[in-house]
Amino acid sequence: MKFKLAMLLMMIFASTSSWAIDIRITEGKAGADKISIVPFNQKISEALPLNVDELIRNNLAQSGEFLALHPDNMMSYPKSEQEIYFRNWLLLKQDYLILGTVDYSPENSLLMRVSFSLFNVNSSKKMFEDYIDTATDERSIRKAGNILSDKIYENITGVKGIFSTKIAFVSRTMKDGATFQRVQIMDANGENVQTVYEDDAPIISISWSHDLKYIAYATVKNGRWVVLSQELATGKQSIIANYPDATNSAPSFSPDGKQIAFQSTKDGNFEIYIKNLINGEVRRLTRHRGIDTEPSWSPDGKKIVFTSDRGGSAQVYEADVATGRTVRLTFDGKYNAKPSYSADGRYVVTVSLQDDGYSIAALDLETGQMRLLSSTDYDESPSIAPNATNLIYATKNSGKSVLSWVSMDGKITKSMPVDAYDVREPSWSPYKK
Repeated sequence: MKFKLAMLLMMIFASTSSWAIDIRITEGKAGADKISIVPFNQKISEALPLNVDELIRNNLAQSGEFLALHPDNMMSYPKSEQEIYFRNWLLLKQDYLILGTVDYSPENSLLMRVSFSLFNVNSSKKMFEDYIDTATDERSIRKAGNILSDKIYENITGVKGIFSTKIAFVSRTMKDGATFQRVQIMDANGENVQTVYEDDAPIISISWSHDLKYIAYATVKNGRWVVLSQELATGKQSIIANYPDATNSAPSFSPDGKQIAFQSTKDGNFEIYIKNLINGEVRRLTRHRGIDTEPSWSPDGKKIVFTSDRGGSAQVYEADVATGRTVRLTFDGKYNAKPSYSADGRYVVTVSLQDDGYSIAALDLETGQMRLLSSTDYDESPSIAPNATNLIYATKNSGKSVLSWVSMDGKITKSMPVDAYDVREPSWSPYKK
């Protein structure tokens, strides 16, 4: 009964514009690497709307894994490798140093070239250098800066960066006295927020396609819950599930983009279905009198985790896509729901009800151990970054809706206050394929 009530509450809740969300690190990594990004040497004459070095500095600092030295605290501002005195940077206890140049592209004078070099201060050696050509408008510069941030992050940590990925979420705002819900998409660093869909009906359960060209979500049309797919480039919507006299919800694209799983009551009970997006065929995956909902695909596309109360309370189960064979995964906690796999397939993240409230938890599939990652009162809708290092979730902070980040080891936390009185359903994009 509690599970059914939770489902109903989720359902009851549940102009292109650009703005930014302020990310605040609430707890950083102990022993974070210290890095200096020297203000880049700008050789082009025009004023730029954005400083690439500042963007990279903010990205690395916001990751929680780096302590970025402010330029005001630097002893010098070298423009080339020959001007570096590593002794000075050692005195500042820096681990890494980045120099960069902004100039016109030699291949296309309408573009600018941002080049950089990464140095290991302790060894006094260059680790890596690269460049990118970009247009000079703010959005293009921001995209280029995120790409360069990814390259720097990967060369230092050995892990692929996530600054070029996207996060979709649902916000609820007041407009002319009426309540509107919006699907919005932002860069992973909280910048460049765009509204892609707006309606006065509830919106839940956002899912990304593998190529980032589409998102799917559930909303209400003509008094009935339906599942829609939306092409981001055009805004065109397509119906995934709109069965009469049924609740249709919780879409999840398969990793190859050829199928989509969803929940429907079209056969009289909450069950998981899989739709072939090429030929339109729909097949039923689960067959149980309990409520089966919230499907999410494994990285290899062979399994689906979902929420079910078939054991008496909401817990996480795993079904084989080919055979439908189902096993229970979670046993720790009174309630576990909204499951999703990490990109490496090692973890399943859930919303878990413990003695002190709803928290985000990670189940290690290798050891069977469950670890709590958050500690606020009501946390929901976790979504894992494509490099499996962080996840984002919705929560409340002093009565204010926020999106929060936490690292998979629980050591780094960040909050992202949003300019809306309610925000939910965050969904982290995969890497673009």
